[in-house]
Amino acid sequence: MYAGKIVESGSVDAIFYRSLHPYTVGLKNAMPSNKPGQAQQLTPIAGSPPDLFAPPAGCAYCPRCPHAMRICAVSEPVLQHLNLQGTDEAEHSHGEDSHHGSCWLHDGVAIANTTLPDQLHSYGSTDA
Repeated sequence: MYAGKIVESGSVDAIFYRSLHPYTVGLKNAMPSNKPGQAQQLTPIAGSPPDLFAPPAGCAYCPRCPHAMRICAVSEPVLQHLNLQGTDEAEHSHGEDSHHGSCWLHDGVAIANTTLPDQLHSYGSTDA
């Protein structure tokens, strides 16, 4: 959950071993290991959480996201089933739609069909 909205949901294995939302990945990178004696470099999530009384347009995680694209700044992604075809999870899910996320990184059709204002070139480095 980020800014009061679900950004990724799924089984424990899906979330811990196949995280797909940048916020979930960021949380995992900031979490210390429970293995004694293991050297680790924790990576904090840059920036600050959004003002929930004046939420930003688009994806609330956009200003902090290392993968932000122009579409993220203007349009909020919807929670959708994440295609896991070809993964172990797809083979073991028994047809259940168990892994969901809300991120434009996983919606190439929406990116290709969205016209974006020219002034939003500062978000990320991906031309979408």
